[in-house]
Amino acid sequence: MLKLTEKEQICLDALEEICKKYEMENDYCVNTYTEQRVCLCKRENRWEVFVVERGIEFDKTKHKECIDACLEVLSQCSYSIDEFKDASKEFKDIIEMYKQTKIIVKK
Repeated sequence: MLKLTEKEQICLDALEEICKKYEMENDYCVNTYTEQRVCLCKRENRWEVFVVERGIEFDKTKHKECIDACLEVLSQCSYSIDEFKDASKEFKDIIEMYKQTKIIVKK
């Protein structure tokens, strides 16, 4: 597995928190290849999101930033547009809260 940056780890932690809250934790996987789940994998210098069925990757999207890939996972795992809007807003809020906390700690 490729090494994660601090920013990437924050995004993955926020994704995990939101997915637990919205009961999506069994709908996705990170850096693993799991059948019938939305897979989020870091490959070389990009993030890929896809679904695996019978060992074949479907609906693959590629993202330069981890945050964009995480939002794609939320989009694919959400049961409605409203749920996606709520989950993605909370996800972004968690990221922003961490940024603010980090700025305060550095001062």
